[in-house]
Amino acid sequence: MGSYAAGNSPAGALAQAGQQGLMDIANRNSKNKTLNNQVWGSLADSYKTMSDTSAAILYNDAFMASLTKQQLGLEEAKGTNAIKLAGVEGSIRERQTRVEGEEGRAGTRVVGDEERKTRTTQGEQDRLGFVTQGEQSRLGMQTQGDENRKSFTHQTNENDRGLQMASDRADRRGARWFG
Repeated sequence: MGSYAAGNSPAGALAQAGQQGLMDIANRNSKNKTLNNQVWGSLADSYKTMSDTSAAILYNDAFMASLTKQQLGLEEAKGTNAIKLAGVEGSIRERQTRVEGEEGRAGTRVVGDEERKTRTTQGEQDRLGFVTQGEQSRLGMQTQGDENRKSFTHQTNENDRGLQMASDRADRRGARWFG
């Protein structure tokens, strides 16, 4: 008789002990046809059960392998999709960064142009202010000079008149004037 080669598992040991027990009963009662038929029927049923169980295990293993293969395929597809999505997101972010950079440069250019115009206008205003201030200062100096000249002329005229009057008085008195 064959053995139930299930290794050293408790189930394999019990199955083998049960089969050995049936064989012993059949050998001791070899002339009892009814008992022999029943032992051989039980052994045949046990072998049939083992065969069905093995077929079921093989089916389950194949089914689980198929499910695992499908799950791995799904996981691979998810990973591939995630990588593609990350690539698309990276491209979008790159374009967005490029657009933001261009907008920033354009804004900086506009701010620079405005600042340059403001400084140019301020410079022109300062220059005009200096010109006006210079003209006012020149006019003020000219007016002051005119006033000084008039005052000096007036003073000189007054001095001359005073001297003339002194001279006239001296002449009237008969004195000689050295002035």
